[in-house]
Amino acid sequence: MAKGLDVGTMNIISAEKGKGDSISFAQQRNAFLEMEAGDLAQNMLDSAKILYTQKDNMINVLGEDAFKFSNVFNKSIRRPMKQGIISPDEKESIPMIKLIIERVLGKPEKEGEIVYISVPASPVDSKVNVLYHSKTVEALAKRFGYQTHLIDEGLAVVFSELGDFNFTGIGISVGAGMTNITVAYLATPVVSFSIARGGDWMDEQVSSATGVANERITQ
Repeated sequence: MAKGLDVGTMNIISAEKGKGDSISFAQQRNAFLEMEAGDLAQNMLDSAKILYTQKDNMINVLGEDAFKFSNVFNKSIRRPMKQGIISPDEKESIPMIKLIIERVLGKPEKEGEIVYISVPASPVDSKVNVLYHSKTVEALAKRFGYQTHLIDEGLAVVFSELGDFNFTGIGISVGAGMTNITVAYLATPVVSFSIARGGDWMDEQVSSATGVANERITQ
């Protein structure tokens, strides 16, 4: 059975086809929050089965719970990705993304199980290089034993939604970091590109106008 994986700026999501036409999803926020370690904190995290890592006297809470803790403690979260790709400014990006992928994707049910990974197209309004991001995410999935295939994010939308139209039309994916657009004819991409703006940019404008922290706006 094949799986799908989308490593987005805001969320990391996997999809798997179940019985009949049912599709099951697993999702985690692509974020983490640093906090001081302690026996009480660790016991609480363990009992709640919260995903976290520990290094020396610091704990990193990952995923959805990072947002919850950030609002409770009024602390800013850290984001492994920026503008649709792995952030060059965050040194913990790859280890954190790896842990979240492992949580949502799980281990393959059989050797060589296929996973299709959606990746962004090159942006037309930025010099961001998407190749490093795409190959890094693919390498992380391979480490878990999957046979990986990359698919353009906009084309994935075409395959998902335009079956009744011979997979001909325009696929648009509006993410937190990027907006991806693909024009396809009979399942063949004719034009694919992205714009390096998305939900994060909108949140920043709202935060600037209202003075409300980004973490509260994105809830």
